Amino acid sequence: MDNPYTYQSILEELLASYEARSGSRPDDASDAGIRLRVLAGQLFSLHARISWLQRQVFPDSAVGAQLDNLAAMWGLVRKAASFAEGQLCFSRPVAEEMPEITLPTGVLCAAPGTQGRQFSTLEQATLHAGETQVCVRARALELGASSNVAAGTITLPVNPPQGVAQVTNPAPFDGGADVETDEHLRRRLLDTLGRMPNGANADTYREKALSYECVLEASVLPRARGAGTVDVVILTAAETPDAALVARIQEDFSHEREIGTDVLVRAAVRTRMNLSAKVLVEYGYDAAQVTARCEDALRGFLEALPLGSSLLAARLGEVLFRVDGVANYALESPAEDTLLSADVKLIPGTISVQSML
Repeated sequence: MDNPYTYQSILEELLASYEARSGSRPDDASDAGIRLRVLAGQLFSLHARISWLQRQVFPDSAVGAQLDNLAAMWGLVRKAASFAEGQLCFSRPVAEEMPEITLPTGVLCAAPGTQGRQFSTLEQATLHAGETQVCVRARALELGASSNVAAGTITLPVNPPQGVAQVTNPAPFDGGADVETDEHLRRRLLDTLGRMPNGANADTYREKALSYECVLEASVLPRARGAGTVDVVILTAAETPDAALVARIQEDFSHEREIGTDVLVRAAVRTRMNLSAKVLVEYGYDAAQVTARCEDALRGFLEALPLGSSLLAARLGEVLFRVDGVANYALESPAEDTLLSADVKLIPGTISVQSML
């Protein structure tokens, strides 16, 4: 809860109490006046501290390390950041004499137009005599979702061996994820508290899937393939989850499933969602700044929308109304609610907010 006390309100209360008891109001420069102002400052700091502590003991308002501590009580750990990984293919021109070239671990390459993001090879490779291309595994140098890049964007070799002329990534680099945000961790914690697994319900499967470090979100579809079947849908930072991870989760569920239940672990379906709206900007606000904040707010809302959640037009309007400077809005796309199945994860596409004329 917000602290209802301010320094000035505390000081006024102290001065009024002093005046009621002594019959006079102390001068600001008097000894009593100075003492009361020092006391008011200390009381305000104490109230602020108490208010902060009140917020930290509840999962719906705790932040940072305090939220981590509350989550740990229920076996939840904030998911760490990860690197994007993929494959780099090095090539050289065709020539009559093409000697063998060794590519050591740690060859750096950059992706122009991505603010200098660089990627490093993870293994040694050999471009044999007579060959023009060799592909090796590589990883981004920086942690986080920003290290994910599209196919064909890594084209600048930084320190290639002599003879190597070009580099590219035939497939996207993915798997990069930021440290789990407070809001995402809070949602997992509140979901755990609100839907406790009992060993046989859908929440049991969901919580088990979320216990894997690489799984960001999970949903459960009972009877997805008929009676006696359960599909466990997982979302990872990579668009296509690592096959070894899926196999490991599948094997674990095969051992722990209910008798007579066929459990299938599969990847979530990512669906790109485009949003467009117009907003009426309040007088005195810069329209370009307000529309930019609206786009950021809508993008953040989509990114935080849980796996399988439907997109409600009313919620989008609520997001826009919360932006400082927005007097009214008109949604253009989607014009109505978007209902989704439990295995669909919406990701931001093109988001456009314009000012009403």
